[in-house]
Amino acid sequence: MQPFFFPTKVRQYQRCSRCGLLFRKKDLQCQHCIDIEEGKPLKDFIEENTKTQIGNKGLGAWLTLLAGGFVIIFLVGFISLFD
Repeated sequence: MQPFFFPTKVRQYQRCSRCGLLFRKKDLQCQHCIDIEEGKPLKDFIEENTKTQIGNKGLGAWLTLLAGGFVIIFLVGFISLFD
């Protein structure tokens, strides 16, 4: 009997030389910065994107701590059932 196989769609990505974000190789240009002019607008976009990524990283850390707290609470509650 063959194992059940879930086919996944593998997409090829490349990094944009202007903004540093990933975009699909089949696209001709980066969809993130295609409408942004060189100079200050592009620099502002990159700076804003970096701030967003840092904020998302912080949110992920808080959610991980929250999940760990729930696991500890459930384990303590489960262990106390057998005492």
